[in-house]
Amino acid sequence: MIVNIVRTLQAELVKASSLKTPMYIAIFTPVSVIGLSWVLTVLTQRAFATGRLEDVADLEPGSAFLVLLHYGQIGVILFGSWLVYEEQEPGSLRTSMLATPARASLFGAKAAVATLGSLLIALVTVLGAYGVRSLSVGALPLTAGGLEDARVLAGYIGYWTLLGLLAFALSATARNGLIGLGVLLSLFLAFSPYLLSLTPVARFLPDQAGAQMYQESPPASSDLGPGLGCVVLLLWVLAALISGALSFRTWAIRH
Repeated sequence: MIVNIVRTLQAELVKASSLKTPMYIAIFTPVSVIGLSWVLTVLTQRAFATGRLEDVADLEPGSAFLVLLHYGQIGVILFGSWLVYEEQEPGSLRTSMLATPARASLFGAKAAVATLGSLLIALVTVLGAYGVRSLSVGALPLTAGGLEDARVLAGYIGYWTLLGLLAFALSATARNGLIGLGVLLSLFLAFSPYLLSLTPVARFLPDQAGAQMYQESPPASSDLGPGLGCVVLLLWVLAALISGALSFRTWAIRH
């Protein structure tokens, strides 16, 4: 059984590596975020050196690149969603089913690919962005709150990884990658911040809870905190995976 699981995972990894759009996303996300992180860090550092603080608003040289990590999460959302979108192409699911008739095992392998892919994107992007930032500012602490840089970076990596898996699972539930993509982007970029301004219950939405994993300052009394935030996000991911697995059982095979 273990051998079959490993073979199924290997087959899905090979298949995913042949998909052009997810691979483009996996390359473009780290390249763009790392490059822009270096530019933003340098510009912020120069603004501080010349006293033109109005040019950088509330940004600081040591942490300016975190703005880009916030928006860079769109990359893993695209990646997880597009894996499902590509799966809906005629003949794609049929090919996978011929190799692995058991849909539960096949879905598990696809979820593992989404997780591994998102983790790889997160590792390269987050550590790369931090690296180019450090080349400019040296050993300047990432935050002024006394938190270790490693804890903040690990929070970003974990959050991005779970986010890519959530995007995959929601897309699988909807049986359409574009729907999963649209739901998450609209929630994270528009509805979630608005709801948070109206009610503290919005803290339990996946993006708001997950953001606690990489918060740059010690948690306030009203915050969930990194531990509870991670648990809440994991529960969202688990629920989406269960829903996605049930939906996957009845996916139609397009010839």
